[in-house]
Amino acid sequence: METCSVICKICDQENKIDGSNTAKIKSNVRQFKEEQFTVWRCAQCGSLHSLEEIDYDFYYKNYVMQKQKLDFSTQLLFASRLHQLMQGGLLPHHTVLDFGCGNGGFLHFLQKKGYTKVTGYDPFDSQFSDRGIYKQKFDVVNSQDVIEHSPDPITFIDEITALVRRPGGKLMIGTPNADYIHLNDPLDEVGWLHQPYHRHIMSGKQIIKILKQKGFHIDKVEYRSYVDTKIPFINSTFVFNYMASTDRTVDSIFDPIKFGLIYTSPRLLFYGCFGYLLNHKKDIFIVATAL
Repeated sequence: METCSVICKICDQENKIDGSNTAKIKSNVRQFKEEQFTVWRCAQCGSLHSLEEIDYDFYYKNYVMQKQKLDFSTQLLFASRLHQLMQGGLLPHHTVLDFGCGNGGFLHFLQKKGYTKVTGYDPFDSQFSDRGIYKQKFDVVNSQDVIEHSPDPITFIDEITALVRRPGGKLMIGTPNADYIHLNDPLDEVGWLHQPYHRHIMSGKQIIKILKQKGFHIDKVEYRSYVDTKIPFINSTFVFNYMASTDRTVDSIFDPIKFGLIYTSPRLLFYGCFGYLLNHKKDIFIVATAL
């Protein structure tokens, strides 16, 4: 590709990008699986960025992740996510904002578990797009797998930190961790890179640095997603290998499960049973308290 200069939206440093620090990554969404997108890594902070601008309304119009339903496996995942938040200090009496709540599935799960003071916000879902939330402060602001979708991560951090009650409120962020994601790894292409939706995948070290600058104390850093449970076949390593064994799209996890494929594949059986132990640090969960 032609050499060009771009500014990193995370550390604001100029980068010369060419074929040595970029990769063409195929979309892992069925509707766009033949499309490729350029992803590059910042030489200064290590964050990953999508080069081409996209039409957000077009790509999110029928976003596959909105198909998630509150079925048995999703409830197990949500229970794991709730456990992670509780370990971070979430209590039933807290006012909670789920920032980037999608179709509200986790929001409803929290309500059923007795968390009555919960609010959801998502600009891409009309039932949760009320910007009135920006006038409020919350004991806990939770944002899981959202910041990497933002066209401007620093502005995103400014927005969510401003919603946290000071002092003492907590911010909990879960996101892919660019420090351990590789542009030349086929499994990362199928999973964590998730083009064209993951616009800016931040370095975990950089997120921590920025939160400290914003006046937050880092309480806890966990290099694992809530998706990585000890329950057999519910871990990211198995899920992404399963996707790679089908049509390499995230849509496949919403299709009827191909049990025959799993039971005849020693690799999938191994990852299904032991994937939890293979922590690649490709996700990060941060709990921070406002000072």
